[in-house]
Amino acid sequence: MTNALGDPYTVYMNKDDYNEYTTSFSGEYTGIGIQVEVKDNKIYVVSVFDGSPAKKTGMIMGDYIVKVNKEDVSGEELDKAITKIKGQKGTTVLLTVERKGKFIDMNITRDNIVTSPVKGKVIEGNIGYVILSRFNENSSSDLKKELDSLKKSGIKGLILDLRGNPGGALDQCVDIASEFIDKGKIVLTVKDKNNNKQVYKSKGGDYTSIPMTVLVDENSASASEVLTGALKDYKRATVVGTKTFGKGIVQEMLSAGEGSVLKVTYAKYYTPNGNYIHKIGLEPDIKVVYDQKLLEQVYDEKKDPQLIKAIEVIKDKLIK
Repeated sequence: MTNALGDPYTVYMNKDDYNEYTTSFSGEYTGIGIQVEVKDNKIYVVSVFDGSPAKKTGMIMGDYIVKVNKEDVSGEELDKAITKIKGQKGTTVLLTVERKGKFIDMNITRDNIVTSPVKGKVIEGNIGYVILSRFNENSSSDLKKELDSLKKSGIKGLILDLRGNPGGALDQCVDIASEFIDKGKIVLTVKDKNNNKQVYKSKGGDYTSIPMTVLVDENSASASEVLTGALKDYKRATVVGTKTFGKGIVQEMLSAGEGSVLKVTYAKYYTPNGNYIHKIGLEPDIKVVYDQKLLEQVYDEKKDPQLIKAIEVIKDKLIK
């Protein structure tokens, strides 16, 4: 029934599926250690966690997962595929990935995966560099702790990296936006099919004046676009990178009995300036394309053209 709607974000989950889904928002689960998103109606590997079973087996960012335990999977069945990939520690899952037209089988042993959605450090002497990989239940508190730590280190500017961030919990997104946007300003507006509105406003935070750049790419989606859209509309940050994914709709969970749920798309969201970005995406203020050859190499910050440009922009802001 949900497949008939033609909406990859509306899905049915039985009790086990739902339990597996909710654990992904706690930052601790049993699986193989990857982030995935829908791209070209396929399951696209956005990132592979350092030290994870997937990393050790040879999976890389840019792979497409086309089979799980020899069963075909597609972007329309993203949540179901994620559930199949997860499982008990010590058990194995056979994945077939597509890479540059070739198909590779990977037998991966599941393990406990503990992740924080936030990683930060000081670069260039006085610039805070924070990677936010997902909006899970700990994202806003973890980000606040990281920002406070960086502040004590004496940072004068901030680069927020949302590249590859597929989104997540809307309340966490609003809390994070509140750190950077003046209290009372609109973060986003949600409208349902009957044009009923729900307006989310900033609660105010400690970092509403720090000079900022935001890094995005084609895999920055959903809540990432909400945050980016608000920062961009208020000119709170310079957005650097490539056009974002374009997911301008929101879902809610409806009980379907006996622990099962329907995750249903029920509304559209709009940026503070009223922009609807579904299947359109957000254009960066400064477009910087990542060379495909660099993507195939071991990541090196010093060769990352988008990060280099973000640093340049921040330094210019600090001079002014």
